[in-house]
Amino acid sequence: MRRYDYIIVGAGSAGCVLAERLSADPKNQVLLLEEGQHKDNWLVKMPRGIGKLLSDTHRVSTFEAQINEKQHQLWLRGRMLGGTSSVNGALWLRGERQTYDSLMNQGIEGWSWNDMLPCFRSIESHESGKSDLHGDDGPIPVRTHPRRSRMTDALIASGLVSGLPLKQDVNDGGGEGVGYIQHNIGRDGRRRSAAAAFLAHARQRPNLTIEAGVRANRFIFEGRRAIAASCTRQGQVIEYHANREIISCAGALVSPQLLLHSGIGEARQLRALGINTIADSPQVGKNLQEHLVLALRFHVKHWRDSHNREFGGWRLLRNVLSYLSNGQGIFATGIHEVAAQLREGETWAADTRIMYTPFSTKRDNPRCFEELPGVQLQGFGLYPESRGDISIVSPDFCTPPRIRPNYLSAPHDQAMAVAVVRHMRKLMNHPALRDLIIGETDETASAQTDEEVLELFRRYGTPGFHAIGTCAMGGTDAVLDSRLRVRGVEGLRVVDCSIFPHMVSGHTNAPVMAAAWHAATMILEDNNPKSEDNSGQK
Repeated sequence: MRRYDYIIVGAGSAGCVLAERLSADPKNQVLLLEEGQHKDNWLVKMPRGIGKLLSDTHRVSTFEAQINEKQHQLWLRGRMLGGTSSVNGALWLRGERQTYDSLMNQGIEGWSWNDMLPCFRSIESHESGKSDLHGDDGPIPVRTHPRRSRMTDALIASGLVSGLPLKQDVNDGGGEGVGYIQHNIGRDGRRRSAAAAFLAHARQRPNLTIEAGVRANRFIFEGRRAIAASCTRQGQVIEYHANREIISCAGALVSPQLLLHSGIGEARQLRALGINTIADSPQVGKNLQEHLVLALRFHVKHWRDSHNREFGGWRLLRNVLSYLSNGQGIFATGIHEVAAQLREGETWAADTRIMYTPFSTKRDNPRCFEELPGVQLQGFGLYPESRGDISIVSPDFCTPPRIRPNYLSAPHDQAMAVAVVRHMRKLMNHPALRDLIIGETDETASAQTDEEVLELFRRYGTPGFHAIGTCAMGGTDAVLDSRLRVRGVEGLRVVDCSIFPHMVSGHTNAPVMAAAWHAATMILEDNNPKSEDNSGQK
């Protein structure tokens, strides 16, 4: 069995970054494992391919979350090279300065805004050029949504009149404001997934091995040191051995499962499942946080203000041909165009987000567009206080986990849910939009009291696909230390969405890539303490 210096489990946003950085030193033998296949094509590159991609079981894994005894929710995650970055909405939102500085205030060293900003700058090629905020030679192109319309202009005008400042740069680390969203989409109209950005060059290196179609089941220990990953490939068990470290980049839903199946978790629960305890770590799988997002649909007066009919018939063919021929048209842009961040009450940061999309889908089938012209606003509270959990219910690796989001259990989250609906309606009822909007659709417009609004969230709310926290870093009782090492064992780290103890202002794709860039420096430092890493930093 061939041995590797580093084994990376999961080729998503974090895994691709780590694979590129760790393999940059030809002395490091690096293995990148991915359960899905590569399966890259023009649909993956096309930003508006998201609707089709999310229904493709070859590219997406489905998890079932238990909302209550009668209600379940489907959570989707990318299942291919690039992970969810290959199938998501290509939103590029770093998060606010305060959310990173709050980690430092909790005693988690090395994760402040000043620590993370160089990482963002290193991975970005921002359309505005090099500055104190942005880089211009990284592998991720970042540009502001390029297509203006009278609807987006009117919506921004509504926000400005409501007292929100104009955000020329939604990634400036600031708080409240309204402006055009930024995406990781190049000028050629192609999505830059983590795989496209970080593996395109790295996969040519002889010291990087990429194994697709491999499912990791658990980690093998010698004493308390992780020495191998036990996996399944085409029905056969195979082990991959690591000389230095194993890094789990499997995401906030799978990384805790891997730890639990490996004997890292609450000892009492592991014993009940017949799993030998390697490290008693009760917080594994706890602290689950996810956004509950509500979409309000609004019918508009003119077809020119809605994209609903652009996704069917001859118009669909025209748009696809326009994209394939020159990378232009609406299919070359992200589905979200404008974002507003607002502060509700006396809080430490902007705490609600609203996003605009120029189409409206059917409530009972979100993959079908309404026959009438319409648009949508999506809103959610940025910092949920409700905490859920993910747990395994069997020692069998193939048994699905139990996921309990515990949405809206905290009074704070209920207040944010009500506030965001009030804000969405206020924006759309402004005189700047009066000549364009007919009104909110009937199924939500009748909900006016706080309890009625909360019922909308319970009935129609969808996951933001931003789950975090299940292997969080923090103090001595946390799963990870501040260098992302799993406490109680050696040779094992976690680098993905699960590491954050609280939300970093919402969308997770950009923060996870930056965190992985940061983690690579730590890994290289810890394994080569007297030498410089491949970036030239001590």
